[in-house]
Amino acid sequence: MKIRNYLFLLILSLISCMDKLTKDPGPLSYSSIDKSKKNNAFIAEFIPQTPFMVFNEKKYFIENAWIQHPYYQKNYRDVVEENIYIFTISFQIDPKNKIDFNDYVSVLASSNSQVFFFLDEEKKNRDTIKLPYRNTIENSKKNKVFLFFRKKS
Repeated sequence: MKIRNYLFLLILSLISCMDKLTKDPGPLSYSSIDKSKKNNAFIAEFIPQTPFMVFNEKKYFIENAWIQHPYYQKNYRDVVEENIYIFTISFQIDPKNKIDFNDYVSVLASSNSQVFFFLDEEKKNRDTIKLPYRNTIENSKKNKVFLFFRKKS
């Protein structure tokens, strides 16, 4: 009897979590330029000033950088939000060198290989995107700037 009650409570809590996610999901970023293009979310591709960024004396190579619209998962499908713009950076990450990008850059969200942050309407049209960052955790201010340049079509 106890097991049945426990399972019932567990299933009930999972259903309520899933219901919350379908009602109020957070913004998501497509994981590649191709997926962004396929879903009509892609705006423009950018080239980094150098092929890598340095955090705590380790190089993290940049695979791609682009502006796209975020999407939300509603009713088990992607809904692109065309009035919002995010700048997405994907990195080549060695599994041995895990990093929390939030320690170095101000971002909306990050995973082990990707970061993204919102851009306002004006910045989405710029040829250069500036990313303030710090290269060590000990440095309390994000006093460095990394540049990304709009790729010519």
